[in-house]
Amino acid sequence: MVNSVILNYGLGNPQSVQNMLRKIGLRSIISTKQEDIEANEVLIIPGVGHFSKAMELLNDSGLTERVNKHANEGKIVIGICLGMQLLCTHSEEGDSKGLGLFDANVVKFSKLEKQYKIPNIGWRNTKCNDLLLTDKFPDDPRFYFTHSYYVKCNNNEDVLMQSRYGINYTVGIRKKNIYGFQFHPEKSHAFGMQLFSNLYSKFSAS
Repeated sequence: MVNSVILNYGLGNPQSVQNMLRKIGLRSIISTKQEDIEANEVLIIPGVGHFSKAMELLNDSGLTERVNKHANEGKIVIGICLGMQLLCTHSEEGDSKGLGLFDANVVKFSKLEKQYKIPNIGWRNTKCNDLLLTDKFPDDPRFYFTHSYYVKCNNNEDVLMQSRYGINYTVGIRKKNIYGFQFHPEKSHAFGMQLFSNLYSKFSAS
């Protein structure tokens, strides 16, 4: 079984992610300790809040180096919501550098038509480039979103999932052992549980 460590760096709700993993029979711990990160194959970065504040917390605690080391060793890194954005090179939110694991920028939704409010909050349909991740999904797969900024990949091959909110935009990214999801699987009920069940099945098979 693939075990996970969920970063508790001060933003987001790691307990919600842990509860979701527990529901599908997966073990995880919540920690920031180097020995815990090194002992687990999967590192999950949750997050809700401001990009530059999150990077400040990661940099000041030494977690930036630990995350990059984990990724560079070929271990699995998963970013959720703000955690996905942190994987990118730069964000307009706070004009801040990110972890740089993806050649991508985080930009704010520009003014949309009146029916599209910012932030984008609610359930949205998605399309996924990896059929294995959507195996056994209920019809009409959708996930729960809450965000004002989104990721623009400079490399199309890094795009894993897309959605539409006034514009078509990226909601899932992947590069080898690194994944990011703009939505909240832990708040997406059966869809989130099935996504992570499929994802961890891939990890176990590799």
